[in-house]
Amino acid sequence: MPYEIKKVFASLPQVERGVSKIIGGDPKGNNFLYTNGKCVILRNIDMCLGS
Repeated sequence: MPYEIKKVFASLPQVERGVSKIIGGDPKGNNFLYTNGKCVILRNIDMCLGS
């Protein structure tokens, strides 16, 4: 029985006590972005739970 990927979820931003994190957005207000390690995650606000 072969495996198949049903959904992929982006990781959450890493947090550290006493250090602020910047979450950016686009001028239209549809997307926001954050970093996690060396990755940059760009998410759509309207479909944040969609894959």
